[in-house]
Amino acid sequence: MKEPFYIVATLQPVPGKAQEVIEAIQPLTEYVKANEPGCLQYEMFQPAGAEGNGPVVFIEL
Repeated sequence: MKEPFYIVATLQPVPGKAQEVIEAIQPLTEYVKANEPGCLQYEMFQPAGAEGNGPVVFIEL
């Protein structure tokens, strides 16, 4: 069996546009969770305190 590995990706939206990016990409995260059984984890979040201006981070396992 192959060992699982993490993929971490960070997007840096234009200041003030992070919420728009999150709303646009949210359907993708739901699709991956529902349709890719080999994907053990797929999460999108913003670091604490970013509040719409910081990076958007994705973690996939």
